Amino acid sequence: MNETIIILFMLIACVGILLYFVGWINTIFMALGKDEKLMGALIFILNPLAIYYSIKHWDEAKVQAKQLIIGLFIMCATIIPAYVYYTSYIIT
Repeated sequence: MNETIIILFMLIACVGILLYFVGWINTIFMALGKDEKLMGALIFILNPLAIYYSIKHWDEAKVQAKQLIIGLFIMCATIIPAYVYYTSYIIT
């Protein structure tokens, strides 16, 4: 039963990671499409900057912002409990 729960959490975390990655790539393309090459390069190098950029340009980047925020939420909601479970399993 524990293995099933761990696999389920890993699959959900992978969905969150994929959603965040797609939002990040879309934000880079949007910044480059608006002729903001420096911002596109900074978003590529500093990944969390994509959240700031897409929230700042909410009217044009509403979809990207939702992808980034929902993906980040799903990642945190699954990876943090999995880490706590893993560390408690290792210690005992």
